[in-house]
Amino acid sequence: MNYRQYYQFLDALIAAGDLGISTKVLAEHLEVSQETIRNYIKEFESNGTTLSKNGVRYTLPPYFTQELRLSPEQMWLLYLPLRRLVRAQMQRYPMVHHLLNQIAHNLSEEIGDQISGAYPKVEEAIPARPLNNVFKVLVEGWRKQHWVHIRYRPLSEVNQRPHVIAPWWFEPAVWSDSNYLLAGSRQGADVQPLTFKLDRIEWAEMLDDSFERPSAEELLRRIDLTWGIWQRDGEPTTVVLRFDNRVWDRLRETQWHPSEQHQLHEDGSSILWSAQIAEPAEMIPWIRGWGPDVEVLEPTSLREQVAQDAARTAQHYAGERKTKPSFF
Repeated sequence: MNYRQYYQFLDALIAAGDLGISTKVLAEHLEVSQETIRNYIKEFESNGTTLSKNGVRYTLPPYFTQELRLSPEQMWLLYLPLRRLVRAQMQRYPMVHHLLNQIAHNLSEEIGDQISGAYPKVEEAIPARPLNNVFKVLVEGWRKQHWVHIRYRPLSEVNQRPHVIAPWWFEPAVWSDSNYLLAGSRQGADVQPLTFKLDRIEWAEMLDDSFERPSAEELLRRIDLTWGIWQRDGEPTTVVLRFDNRVWDRLRETQWHPSEQHQLHEDGSSILWSAQIAEPAEMIPWIRGWGPDVEVLEPTSLREQVAQDAARTAQHYAGERKTKPSFF
């Protein structure tokens, strides 16, 4: 399938609104045959969305054509995360490109142009891995609550690993531009909660058997215990950090975690920061970012890991660099 033309087809249906549009006009607009347009319609309806037909004109269901009415403040708040997608070049995926174009039409011109026109043509930047197909299958598995067979390539590995999963929820990482799938992985008779980075799922196929999805509230409660996205069974770990007082203002500007607490030392020299974290190892890049202004007090395993990293960094600057595997 030509995804660029498919999303142009969808854009044309949205723009037509209640009046609808014929396959002939669509074919002329996209410079393809009417047979190709009919194939796009079949593809679209195979995902469970039935187009309405009035004579020779097709229209989308009402929820596809609802207008988004925004105040100037709301426009800027929406712009910020969308602009992040553009700067991270996520628009290289046609489905993201299509979404950005659609939203840009609802923003004022000077803001919308920075979303829809500030990056290379999508046909010049489509990635080798077919995220569009994979994401489509995963969303359909989530919607219909059907198990999905995937092939996943873990970080720094060449070979893919097969999994049969129940797609539960999609969630962005807090401290990066990565996006993840929270899923139940079928392990014999058991189901193990796992997190998969979307970019590393290289193939997906929906199966016929179904599962019962946990509620959104239950899944979000699990996410609230994570630092970003990593989950772990059992009770969360108490993490205690000591910050230099010179970063006090910056520390308070952001709520880093729902469970965080901080206390200024009596003499004002430092701040004790603590939180309950599902997997403390996920915090290491963030902790490194504070440099010498932070010290890990608890847990011991996290303190030792950060201390080892600091020692290796000191060796680099002392001219004693040794090749060691990165933590990530």
